[in-house]
Amino acid sequence: FLLARTGRDDTDSAGRAAAAELVAELGCLPLAIEQAAAYITETNASFLAYLHAFRKRRVALLEKAGDLMSHDTVAATWAANFEAVEGASPAATDVLRIAAGRASDAIPFELFLIGARALGDSIAGALADQDDLAMAEVLQPLARYSLIRFDATSRAFSVHRLVQEIAWAAVPEAERQAYGERTVAALDAAFPEVDFATWALCERLVSHVTSILGRFDSNELRHEAGGRLFNRAGRYLWERG
Repeated sequence: FLLARTGRDDTDSAGRAAAAELVAELGCLPLAIEQAAAYITETNASFLAYLHAFRKRRVALLEKAGDLMSHDTVAATWAANFEAVEGASPAATDVLRIAAGRASDAIPFELFLIGARALGDSIAGALADQDDLAMAEVLQPLARYSLIRFDATSRAFSVHRLVQEIAWAAVPEAERQAYGERTVAALDAAFPEVDFATWALCERLVSHVTSILGRFDSNELRHEAGGRLFNRAGRYLWERG
């Protein structure tokens, strides 16, 4: 689709490889691919140049194609869904914002059920019962508006990478550090002492620990909860070789 939309079906192997990487970065979302293609066509940029720029500027670059589109962009399309969730459930809104700073796949229920008290009043209140049914009720508004996919069997949910980007961009700058600190505290509560018997839970959580460092400067996370969490995560990775 990207090659056809840009009129570059005859591009060489290097160009095709860059196009494939770009499509992967866009999470294979057709509307996002269309936006990227519109901008690439308008500017005559190479796939590789756009890919490099997108990795730095993310949604801000994608939305530059807004004037070239005959319909709503990705951000505008999802903005209505975000607003609907905000009106329906403050807890679901906070869950999405917490998830926006994590690895996008297999976000475990344990992060929220065990760490609920650290994640703010709305989540703590909604998950007072700390069971999977309460978690499903919190996630339901997000699933209804196609902002997440969740699987009760695996006790985890996933968020499209572009949903994460747009949801995080909507968080006021002054509040981002607080969300980071709350997430660290929740992970600290959920991440167990490292032992063979706890490896399975450690494995479910460790990618979300490391993803925090991609969102926040490590100097911003230097506090007691962060020290305990990163020590246990490091211990787990060391034990697993």
